[in-house]
Amino acid sequence: MRTDIGEDGLRDWLRRWWNTGLNRSLAFYWMGAIALMVVSGLLWRWTASGSFLRDYVGPTLLGSGVTAVAAFASLLVIANKEMQERRELNRLQDAPATSRPSLSLGHLSIEDIRVVAAGDELERRMRFRVLSPGGDDLPRRADPPEWFRIETDLLPRLQQRAQERRQVFFDDEKLDLLDAVRSRDLEDGRPVTVYELSVGATTYFRFAGMSNALDEDVSELFENTHTLRERWGHEPLALEHVSSLPAPAAMGCGVVVVTNDNQIVLLERASTYIGGPLPGDRRTKVHIVAEGMIPADVRAGGSPLRAAALRALDEELGIDVVESGNEPLSGLKLVGMFFDTGRWQPCFVWLARLSVSLDELATMQSVASDGWEAASLFGTPFDIRADRTRALLLNQHHTLVAATNHARACLILALIANQGLVQCRAALSWGSGRGRRRNGPGFRMSEEGPGPEMREGSDVSLGRR
Repeated sequence: MRTDIGEDGLRDWLRRWWNTGLNRSLAFYWMGAIALMVVSGLLWRWTASGSFLRDYVGPTLLGSGVTAVAAFASLLVIANKEMQERRELNRLQDAPATSRPSLSLGHLSIEDIRVVAAGDELERRMRFRVLSPGGDDLPRRADPPEWFRIETDLLPRLQQRAQERRQVFFDDEKLDLLDAVRSRDLEDGRPVTVYELSVGATTYFRFAGMSNALDEDVSELFENTHTLRERWGHEPLALEHVSSLPAPAAMGCGVVVVTNDNQIVLLERASTYIGGPLPGDRRTKVHIVAEGMIPADVRAGGSPLRAAALRALDEELGIDVVESGNEPLSGLKLVGMFFDTGRWQPCFVWLARLSVSLDELATMQSVASDGWEAASLFGTPFDIRADRTRALLLNQHHTLVAATNHARACLILALIANQGLVQCRAALSWGSGRGRRRNGPGFRMSEEGPGPEMREGSDVSLGRR
């Protein structure tokens, strides 16, 4: 390890250390405690025996200083936990060495997920600024030369497959992330990471026929090519790489909804094209509230990212509010952002708190405009220590299964924001999930897919069938 960092390196390190609010507060606290002890020592040395300053003020200041030092030691323990949490978050967000990364935490592994940002204090540390296009018409990414063959040959094949599976598959306008520029800035003396996002318009068919079909067999369409991923050879590992992609980076929005009885709302996937049920499925596919971002989110005014989250709550759950704090939405905050390298899709993760129970929400969801996307509502505890929640994340639940990798990624990022990455990692490292002794009475997680129904504590199920 290099120890000679030089004068400039030491100066930069001290500047970064001082710009951290926690370090600055600890430094002021330590200096105050030392000052109290120094003043008490001076009073003892320079005042006469039996004087008021020596017999009363000096010992009082000394006692205050000792108490402050003891409290400082306690603060160091707390600060150490905070720094450990920050190190774990940084590790989670480190750039992967492989073109197909995974979100790994304990025994949890979610394929193709590259975490860009996570944590409860994300909105203090990160800024995602969607740049205004300066007009009503959004720019568009140029179609690659392969688009004509994809549109005429591959898309009809995908439409036929969706029809056979009874899945809804139609074209619509979507929001495309054209470019992302990352920089560092200071706000009130605190360092923040800033992403400036340039967006454009695309269509769902372009996303479905190219970005979501990167691993489809296209050997009949293009010579010496098995897949579009192989043909294009692009391996985006960071948000900044989207500008060079030949296909859309359709922006997604996932909202983890938690009711006032601390239940995560899970929606049974009905007839959706991505993550919909397949013939022979033995477990029920569930998802969080999720919508693709659309150009209307940009034109709505304010933050397009927040506008997309509010629209998703309205369309899928019937929660029609203009901002958090309005009933029944008591809170809404950004808790994560990831890039799916499997289908070149950036996704923003929100945590929504409701002031209604799961029972009440089922009634509201029945009138949602996109309520057809969910046949039922399920609930699982918003607690990483809950057996059912860990089983769902680890794909070991007897009756439910996450419909997509996005569903599991959104769930774990929301849980990290709620309970901390260190606790989540510990809970997901408790073992593989075998047996009643590890997982509590009345519930066993399955490593081999669905099995007998749970004897006790089964998930709440509400809604339409």
